[in-house]
Amino acid sequence: MKIKAILLVIIAALCACTPIDDRHRNVFEFWWKEMDCKYPFFIQKNIDWDSIFVAYKERVQSSEAGELEIVFQEVVDYLRDGHCCINTGDKTIRYRLPTDTIDKFAYYDIAQYTATPLKRLYNRDSTLYAVQFKDNITYIHYGSFNFPVIDIDEVGNIINKFSYAGGMIIDIRGNRGGQTQNIGELLSLFFSGTTTIWYNRHKIGCGHGDFTDFVPQRARGRGIIPNSITIAVLTSGETYSAANYFAGVVRNFPNFVLIGTKTGGGGSWTTTSVLPNGWTFTYPVAQAYDAQYRSLERGVEPDIKVEATPLWYSKHYDIVLQTAYKYLLDR
Repeated sequence: MKIKAILLVIIAALCACTPIDDRHRNVFEFWWKEMDCKYPFFIQKNIDWDSIFVAYKERVQSSEAGELEIVFQEVVDYLRDGHCCINTGDKTIRYRLPTDTIDKFAYYDIAQYTATPLKRLYNRDSTLYAVQFKDNITYIHYGSFNFPVIDIDEVGNIINKFSYAGGMIIDIRGNRGGQTQNIGELLSLFFSGTTTIWYNRHKIGCGHGDFTDFVPQRARGRGIIPNSITIAVLTSGETYSAANYFAGVVRNFPNFVLIGTKTGGGGSWTTTSVLPNGWTFTYPVAQAYDAQYRSLERGVEPDIKVEATPLWYSKHYDIVLQTAYKYLLDR
């Protein structure tokens, strides 16, 4: 009788146990399968996606919601891709772009270069402004491509109010991208005719190497700025996505020079899907290459590498801008 009572207690205890909840594992598996079929950079980045699934599938099966977010953060970090993110409704899980010291202060150290009186003009949405430097050099800051299509006639009219016979500086440090259409619009200032500015390859199957042929992306130039003008483009680790495209394209133009640090990368546009639990996830859907068939995903190396030091940082001394200015004077 005593044994029977003990057995009844054990059975009752077992029945009271909460069964393993597969919902989180189903969410993770859904995301893993979608990415396995559609993500374009597994081979380029040498990522073993199968081993990642094996490493995490059991962990998410019995996880709480907070733990599931931690797992997603860890796996997203493996991808090293600022275009991959998961939105839970309360937070966004994304890969944190590596930065350098240059990105940690504002680039307002321009007074020593400017003519007197100061001449500065903005475009209508304030994403771009131009400043007249001494020695017939024009400085252009373009902070974001993430706005409606740039009015290139307006920009051209602004630039033509400045003297740039001594060269031009285009600052895209901290520009984290936006609409790719704006790349071609801005580039059109600097060449004439029609040319291929980059190539795309699209995923066409679930194999990690299943892509279309290279598809040329062409743009028509307006030739507003003569190609005899030397142009220095300032880059940093925060130059990402569409701004990274811009750097990758102009490195093939003979009158352009990249100065600063390696760009943050980003070689695709993105799409968004919904997970079974209602979270959304965004990911790239193609590969991008410059006109020389070099991948843009991992960033673009500068022609002249300039890295900040703690001393420059403490004094807010913009060594990258100084290097570009001296380069234009000495060329």
